[in-house]
Amino acid sequence: MYLRFPLAVKAKLDAKEMLMASLGLRAAPAILWRDANGQLDIRQGMRESAMAGVLGPR
Repeated sequence: MYLRFPLAVKAKLDAKEMLMASLGLRAAPAILWRDANGQLDIRQGMRESAMAGVLGPR
């Protein structure tokens, strides 16, 4: 089954897919941030309990 999207929505989805691929990301959610040393840190498909350490408490 294929879903149809307006071309503008398809273009945005394609751009996000290309960005994820360029960063080597293969799972969602994918969260990127800079740590205290300015280094890029990436987490993919993380458990909810681990997200609090990145995003802070709810």
